[in-house]
Amino acid sequence: MIASSAPDNYECPICFGIQGSDSSKTLIKPSDFVYKDELVTALVNTFFIGQNAGHVIIVPNDHYENMSHLP
Repeated sequence: MIASSAPDNYECPICFGIQGSDSSKTLIKPSDFVYKDELVTALVNTFFIGQNAGHVIIVPNDHYENMSHLP
């Protein structure tokens, strides 16, 4: 098991968004998704449009604390 540096009871805002939660815990909305399969989700985060116009964010559907933890 890989050690975590996240604080106790950490709730990942990316995970909430990928799960389709439309709450204050995430800046991601389900309408931001442009692609989703069993491994990854691609989205254009409308919260950041204007600052990063045209950028697509690709994230794994499972939580990994950082890129070095990806399988």
